[in-house]
Amino acid sequence: MSDKQNDGLVGYWKLEKDCRDYSGKDNHGVNHGVNFKTGEWKKSYVEVPANDSLNFGTGDFSISALISTKKDMTDVVGDIMSKYDSEKRKGFNLNINASAPGYSSQGNDKHVQFGIDNGTMSEWQDCGRPMADCNFVTALTVFNGELYVGTSDSPKEQNWCHVMRYRGKGKWEDCGRLGKLKITTAVAMVAHDGNLYAATSNYGWSNWEAPGWGNNPRRDHGELDTQCHVFRYKGGKKWEDIGWAGSAASEPRIWGMASYKGKLYVAADGGVYEYEGGTQWKNSYQFTRVTASMSVYDGKLYVHPHVGPVWTYDGKEWENIGNPYLTSENCNQIHCMTVYRGELYVGTWPLGKIAVHREGKWVDCCQIPFTPEIYSFAVYNGKLYIATIPYGDIFRYEEWANQKGKGYYEEWQKLSFANGTFLKRPVPQDPLPNAWRHWTRPTSMTVYDGKLYLSLGSGSSNIKDAPCDQRGKVFCMEAGKNVSYDKDLGIGWQHIAAVKEGGKLKLFVDGKLVKESLVSFKAKDYDISNNEPLKIGFGQLNYFAGKIKEVRLYNKAIGSGEVKNIFNGITALRT
Repeated sequence: MSDKQNDGLVGYWKLEKDCRDYSGKDNHGVNHGVNFKTGEWKKSYVEVPANDSLNFGTGDFSISALISTKKDMTDVVGDIMSKYDSEKRKGFNLNINASAPGYSSQGNDKHVQFGIDNGTMSEWQDCGRPMADCNFVTALTVFNGELYVGTSDSPKEQNWCHVMRYRGKGKWEDCGRLGKLKITTAVAMVAHDGNLYAATSNYGWSNWEAPGWGNNPRRDHGELDTQCHVFRYKGGKKWEDIGWAGSAASEPRIWGMASYKGKLYVAADGGVYEYEGGTQWKNSYQFTRVTASMSVYDGKLYVHPHVGPVWTYDGKEWENIGNPYLTSENCNQIHCMTVYRGELYVGTWPLGKIAVHREGKWVDCCQIPFTPEIYSFAVYNGKLYIATIPYGDIFRYEEWANQKGKGYYEEWQKLSFANGTFLKRPVPQDPLPNAWRHWTRPTSMTVYDGKLYLSLGSGSSNIKDAPCDQRGKVFCMEAGKNVSYDKDLGIGWQHIAAVKEGGKLKLFVDGKLVKESLVSFKAKDYDISNNEPLKIGFGQLNYFAGKIKEVRLYNKAIGSGEVKNIFNGITALRT
């Protein structure tokens, strides 16, 4: 290592034979299960005890790491490095995640996200209405550096099933309609193997007879088609129809999509379908009710059919892992799943509870007040964010206050943030099936351009049930300061550098600057020092799924020339 590369170095972990610090600062790591012989990191990490040399206060710092990921993912990639106090929301996080929108569609694209925080949060910003006469948008998805959203149930049939792309400053661009069938909604999207996929569904409960919602449905659009198709984006306004996934069921929807072991799966009707190429789909498993949320975690595909247990699939066998709350009366729908701090969390209906799958068992985490349903999850800059109905409330999970395992009522009222409410209380107290027509559904959340984005819809999606006010819009906010590289990182060995310099955050990939925060912030407002240990290969998102070595940490901002020199110096190690 040259003297220039050694300047400002407070930690250098080669991670080839051990986790010792070769910087001379004695910040030696403690190995938690990393196999240095094979180089594999699987549910393992290196922990470096806290000390003053690892606290950067309001000053500059830089991270450099050589990482490797695989194509056929079976888990969320996870954290490269984290030093973060979850209670105070203070520290930094550097991780790789995929765009995972509503109904837990999980892609295999890989986005780099770097953030610092000192317990701050911006106001929610109005990002406009994607479709002028639409009060329901969903499936926020990031693909190739841009943000997409699906539309539903416009009064004009020609505006159904459109995919819109965000152009900034509240402006949206039409990317075309998914097919020509009489189907109302583009409700699921996913990035898979370098392509954007979207699926159609009939979403509006007041347009067709959904069990449990009364005996007099309003078929405002007449009879709708029941064939739900999947489409591949070809650019501009062109979409390629790749076939009909599912059967003509009583609930014609494709809820979730997932990339697992290199294959594309969809949750359609009462089954899970695997894409075989062309326009062919194979039924992988058939349940008795419509399948909803999907996620990929720890080597398996996770699926939940309404009114039943969660199931897992390892590519060969399906396994029933039980209902998180034992009975369908306590939990008959799971609309969202996500990985947070290395564990799988699920959000449920009708009690508004959250559970985590831990050591082979479901563990009750908390119950959100004033809500029957947890509708969407997102892990953003170290915290788990939770979107709920009926008010469109957004909560932040403060697990440190719930050390007895319960986060009920008083704790949530005290710790949730009020400016995440998107519907003025009170909701009209009509009995079901009328009350849901007044609700606001926070349909999906995802991270884009360093911010957390949220899409909103009405309770039923039907334009006659609720006005186009905040419903049908997209909002965003920033917790701390963040920067994200929103294009697919790709696979194999790559060099990642994250730099905090004054009031700017920067990301480099293979020696090149790929993203820089455009608006400067006041560095003095972000003292990130904390007493938590430094973790390599683990943090607030997940254990790193891949390989890590040649990790450096600096108490200064390394320039583009230094980043390139480091990259050039480790080129021979990219094997």
